[in-house]
Amino acid sequence: MLDYFRRVLAEHYAADKMLGPRSLLKPVLAQIEVLDDLRRSARTAHVDPLLQIMAQYAEMAGWLHQDLGEVPAAFTWSRRAGRVGAGRRG
Repeated sequence: MLDYFRRVLAEHYAADKMLGPRSLLKPVLAQIEVLDDLRRSARTAHVDPLLQIMAQYAEMAGWLHQDLGEVPAAFTWSRRAGRVGAGRRG
């Protein structure tokens, strides 16, 4: 399952060059929501990898907002990426 989310994120990076941030923002935010739901019910061993992937998605959300000129939202997502990433225990 984790590999799926990594592959999808890689595809989002590639698609950003072709589609632009407006087309990708909603799917990226939806993936973050799914990952957060999974994290809440995950076994302890899976929490850190889920947090790592969530941080990467949150970082991308920040970039997409920045590309759209939505600076406050970009800062919010970038801070969230840092907090999520810092939440990792390893």
